[in-house]
Amino acid sequence: MMILLPTYPRCGSHYLAEYFLQTTGVVLNKTHRPLSNNYDYRVSILRDPRESIVSRLAMQLHHENEKTLDEYLEICKIEYILFYRYIIDKVEIVFDYEQLQDIDSVVDHICKITGVKRNGNSFVDTIVDRPENGFLKTATTSDYYKVCEDYMKDKDISSLYEIYEEARGKVPNLNSINFQSESKKTGDEFEEKVLEDLKQRGFYKIERNYQFKEAGVEVDFRAHHPQRFEYVEAKGGKDGDKKRPGAQRTDNVKKAIANGSLIKTYNSLYYVVYFSAKPEPGSYSDNMIKTALKNNIIDEVRYL
Repeated sequence: MMILLPTYPRCGSHYLAEYFLQTTGVVLNKTHRPLSNNYDYRVSILRDPRESIVSRLAMQLHHENEKTLDEYLEICKIEYILFYRYIIDKVEIVFDYEQLQDIDSVVDHICKITGVKRNGNSFVDTIVDRPENGFLKTATTSDYYKVCEDYMKDKDISSLYEIYEEARGKVPNLNSINFQSESKKTGDEFEEKVLEDLKQRGFYKIERNYQFKEAGVEVDFRAHHPQRFEYVEAKGGKDGDKKRPGAQRTDNVKKAIANGSLIKTYNSLYYVVYFSAKPEPGSYSDNMIKTALKNNIIDEVRYL
């Protein structure tokens, strides 16, 4: 059995390869090159472009700084697009980086498709920094990580997000092997509805999981439009869930308002919240939303 693990750098390939080897005895042949050799299967991992490039730049500068950050970024952008086109066209089994948080479900999925069997062994983490190869186990340990994070904060990499979203269409839903909880599944489904609504409104460059690092806040989308940016939070849920959906759940409303309060420290940003259901008239949620709108903590509320 020959399995290739081609990934763009800093996407968790060392972790997956080592875990798979220890728990199945089968080698995943790692490479950061888009190979077309005769392998039985190809497995790859996608990662948010901003996160992967920040990590890659930090590791690059940690071991050498022969080029400027601008020069390194241009190389990263070109290689990211080329590699993700290869993943879309050639790779049979694709995961998202976040799915590695439940690594056993990922391994089970690979085994199910390839016919590889588990050997019953437990995983022992043996991954370490390898300076001789220019490898850092975790780029966040480098002094350059914050430098690169700040450098990338306002860079327009919308073309990378476009191909990333296209590649995400190949990522399997691992609910059948208990990867996602039902609540996360429902939230993901609602985010897809919000994404479609934004596209219909004319937003054509949409970034997922946009972070305001200094404020400690993340929103589901930063959406680009010729007139403005919108920073968007999606609060889902649906009838039949154990928890009340959308704005009927006070915790959803409180979290959305808390995010808005922190985001507004950046002054003129336009903050939009989508809910999957309207609040009960006169309820605490209804009153909180009205107060947040009146005081410009939230600029607009939309219901889907």
